[in-house]
Amino acid sequence: ERLEDFENQPGRLNLLPGIKYTRIIDDSYNSSPLAVKAALETLSQLKCAGNKFAVLGDMLELGDYTKKAHQEIGELVAKLAIDYLITVGERSHSTAESAKEFGMNPDRIFSFDNPENAGCFLQDRIAEGDLILVKGSAAMSMERITKEIMAEPQKANKLLVRQK
Repeated sequence: ERLEDFENQPGRLNLLPGIKYTRIIDDSYNSSPLAVKAALETLSQLKCAGNKFAVLGDMLELGDYTKKAHQEIGELVAKLAIDYLITVGERSHSTAESAKEFGMNPDRIFSFDNPENAGCFLQDRIAEGDLILVKGSAAMSMERITKEIMAEPQKANKLLVRQK
């Protein structure tokens, strides 16, 4: 009986309505290799009428494993046949390069230095029926991207992390 009072925590695999009749999987709270892989698997299994976008920010605090971890994510994006890969941050360039190496169309891979530029790009690129996963380490502030493309940005304080 308490389930009806349950609310998802902001930034933790929340499905939100996006602009242009898209859907967003907002998983912007934080990131690790295992969490990104799980989120990508979820994205790949969900049905949508349009394209699937993986919008991935840097994974931080991985030490010597940083480059390899990002490369593994790029490989998985390519193998899961995600339609578009958008990377944010310097470390995520390895993700983009790896996705290309494993056969993803380079014309569907875009890299940005910050979430604001990625959000503006997505506003123009996404279309009705698309499904967009947004994920990255907390310090990457990937929730800024979600705010740029969510249907009701006035609800950001309630629905997104780090809005104060």
